[in-house]
Amino acid sequence: MRYPFFYFMLILFVALSCSKDNDNTNTPDPPDNTNDNTQDTTSVDSFHLLSFSTLIISPAQNRDYSFHNDGTYGIFEHPDSTKTFQGQVEFIYDDISEMLTPEDIRVTWRTDLDGILFEGHPNEEFKKDIQTLLSKGVHTLYLEAEVIDHNYFAKDSILLSNVINLSASKTGHSTQLNWSKYEGNDFQSYLIYREDFEPLSEITDINQLTFEDLTMPSLTDAFQYQVVVNTSNSYEHAVGSGLVHQEAGNFIFFPYFIQKMIRDPFRSKIYAICRPLSIYDDADKYGILVIDYQGETVEIIDHILQDERIEDFDMSADGQYLFLCQRRIEKIIRLDLTTMGTDFFPTDTNEWGIHKIEVGNNNILYCHRDPPTSGGTSFWIYDGNTGEYINGPTGGSRHGDMEFSRTYNKLYTGQSNTSSGYIARQSVVGNEINLETTYPQWPEDVSYPGPFVLLSEDEQHLFWETFELNNNFDVVRTFETRMIGCSPNNVYLSDKHNVYHFNSLEPVRHFPDIPDYEQTSMVFPNDQTLIFSEAFSENGGSYEYTYFYKVNLD
Repeated sequence: MRYPFFYFMLILFVALSCSKDNDNTNTPDPPDNTNDNTQDTTSVDSFHLLSFSTLIISPAQNRDYSFHNDGTYGIFEHPDSTKTFQGQVEFIYDDISEMLTPEDIRVTWRTDLDGILFEGHPNEEFKKDIQTLLSKGVHTLYLEAEVIDHNYFAKDSILLSNVINLSASKTGHSTQLNWSKYEGNDFQSYLIYREDFEPLSEITDINQLTFEDLTMPSLTDAFQYQVVVNTSNSYEHAVGSGLVHQEAGNFIFFPYFIQKMIRDPFRSKIYAICRPLSIYDDADKYGILVIDYQGETVEIIDHILQDERIEDFDMSADGQYLFLCQRRIEKIIRLDLTTMGTDFFPTDTNEWGIHKIEVGNNNILYCHRDPPTSGGTSFWIYDGNTGEYINGPTGGSRHGDMEFSRTYNKLYTGQSNTSSGYIARQSVVGNEINLETTYPQWPEDVSYPGPFVLLSEDEQHLFWETFELNNNFDVVRTFETRMIGCSPNNVYLSDKHNVYHFNSLEPVRHFPDIPDYEQTSMVFPNDQTLIFSEAFSENGGSYEYTYFYKVNLD
């Protein structure tokens, strides 16, 4: 009887053991074999969880845009910077479960390249943030969590490119890119992107770590750049840098239209006329800007005569005065540049006013009366020291610009607003102005020339349309474009697109194309610096503004 009872007890023990093993058939695989955010919802002891998961909060997997991947987002980090990773453990209790504490949970941060970065407990909010450096490479970053000694495990992961450190800076006329060297053994080339799915450039030398962008369409807009490594291996993630934003120009914005600038050869100053593009448009401010150019960019240090609508101005030979004229207003303003005080001289032009003014020797003022819509008009001459009327009308010219040579006592007048224009040389003899010659020689002409004439500071070079003339009105050179700026010692010339060496015409600096219908004024305060303004008029003149740029040439 003893043996049958023994066998009965043995069979019962085996049956109970088998029943307990069947309760654990849902135990999850080891952590390295689980999928992201997998969980075991089996109740163990006093913890009863309906869900258990982890979430990498930062960086977000789709944080950074990549032009390389046709708009795919990713994560691009600077490899030399400390990274901040933020993560959280999330779970939902069953009604009968006890509460978890942070000590009940083990959190692990790791990457496939660097291994474990942190192992410990979350904080009281079941979050865990870490700061760390990563090795260079494309990492898979994991946040793993488990309930200690229980069957709950979960993980989240993201891909992160920690390969290239890209920086950008502006030169005043271009954007300079610099990046860190790629350290992988599968390098083929660096691809440079600027807001396009097609690379701007490809560099096959692994040691070339700079690129200068001279082709951006604007000096004021900040463009996005990215450097991506073209590799022989394929990756799920773009191997490259994050995006950097950079504009190219050293500039300031001014909310009014600027018509013209001139330099002060005796002070670190530039003066600019502020008024609308059209004579028929009104503004709440006019006057003259006083600009300092000694800093990284220009600085407006004063805005004077804001109620005066100035048409043109010129400076006396000694730099003491600035003489200003106005259309349809019978007065000349003399501005003392030392005291900034003003004097007003009356004129008598039958209410037409003066649209161009030049200061000759001994402060004699040569004033071109505002012409009618078509046709020409004469000159009036005043004494800038006393305001005394000397003579007028005398001589004549059509619409356009003019320059006076104090060396030769000549007035050069370019014509515009005409289908048959030319530049004229007019002599000043006594109190009379008389036409001497023209280019082209009458009856030849240029169809619809612009209103601009440029005389070099040594008064030996005259620029009009696409021609350079000497004082005999011989053509010295013909250009493919109009020159609108000349440096003080004839080192550089400039048009709206480039700065050139004066003699060779080799380009020195290139600018994004400036629309022909916008107003541009260029001034070389010295032979190493160019200041230019770019004025825009939009919505029929209801919105006008100007950018001032500074470009270093040395």
